[in-house]
Amino acid sequence: MKDEILRYLGYKDNNCDESISNLIDDCLEELDRISNFSYVYLRSNTAYDFLNKPDYINLLEGSTQFILCATTLGYDVDKKIKHYLVTDKLRALVLDACASVYLVDKADKFEESFGEPRTFRFCPGYENTPLSDNKIILELLKDVKPKVSTLDSLMLSPNKSMVGIIGLGVKKEKNCNTCMFNNRCSYRKENKLCSKK
Repeated sequence: MKDEILRYLGYKDNNCDESISNLIDDCLEELDRISNFSYVYLRSNTAYDFLNKPDYINLLEGSTQFILCATTLGYDVDKKIKHYLVTDKLRALVLDACASVYLVDKADKFEESFGEPRTFRFCPGYENTPLSDNKIILELLKDVKPKVSTLDSLMLSPNKSMVGIIGLGVKKEKNCNTCMFNNRCSYRKENKLCSKK
């Protein structure tokens, strides 16, 4: 997780001084204390209208079912980042990066419980998909009470949240083409990858 956090912070070679390394460790410990991780999902094979988009069709090709999911670290993490923006801007920056990676790591580990071949988690906003699809997915998840909502700006609340789609029965991994930063990636400009995979 630490390598990914360093990439979020702009350390392309993943080398940082000891003070930053220690701050990352401290922020991860803080997240263990204050985060309220929640993951809800729905299995389905219903051909919802919003899925009739090329990127979703490509994601779900070969799938036997799919999962709609919503996951979050809760509002306490948002509040703590806002607090540090006033009292300690460096810590706010590092905690924000840590929280983003922490959420993905927690969600990835939860999804291992699905126990079958699956695609990566594809979130509205990736590729050419609209953020407005978050609203549709959250409405479909209302019976399992997602602790996530959308703002008028279409951003998610709490901030450290994700809404996504996962195909089941077929294995597909993330790649540069599905990354939302594909067209403005500093790594690709240098013919590098952000991931070691």
